[in-house]
Amino acid sequence: IFGDGEGDYDCPFAGVGGIVGYAIENTKIFNCYNSSSGWVKLQGKVVAGNPHGGVGGVLGGALSGTGAVSNCFNCCEVIADFTDRPNYGAVGGVLGQRDAVYVYNLLNTGAVTCKVKGEDFNNRLGGVAGDAIQVNCYHYSTVNGVASTETTSPQEVLKIFNQWVDENNNENQYKHWKMNGGEYPVLED
Repeated sequence: IFGDGEGDYDCPFAGVGGIVGYAIENTKIFNCYNSSSGWVKLQGKVVAGNPHGGVGGVLGGALSGTGAVSNCFNCCEVIADFTDRPNYGAVGGVLGQRDAVYVYNLLNTGAVTCKVKGEDFNNRLGGVAGDAIQVNCYHYSTVNGVASTETTSPQEVLKIFNQWVDENNNENQYKHWKMNGGEYPVLED
């Protein structure tokens, strides 16, 4: 489901992502990136849907048993409006909501914004992932207007990412990273 503009969204499983909306059953997402100059946006009224859905720059949400999200990055803005459904999902720069999903080597440079009414939403809102167990994940933008406090330099992130790829690339499925004009790491072609 991709929402860009006003409207009502009624669905049993809900996820809005720049590449994958909602992943189920042993899905592995790797070497993906969303480098558009636009945004991933859910706006309007969510009238039904999985309370564990979400919005993310690469992946919106994932069902329990989904394998892993690794070696991915997002550069676009991620925007969600849950004011009509405050207990709904999670929002993150790369991954919104996960349920038993592991995430490795993720980078976000896009702003993350979420409007929510009611309960505290901070534990389900993140620069990289709204709700996930994170390893080697970095965020260099804002979350609801608050600047990242990331202290690891992009050059050091490049080294960390490539070391992880070298250690986990048994089947040569992971791409190495390079610097993009000296600003942030990106996946090699």
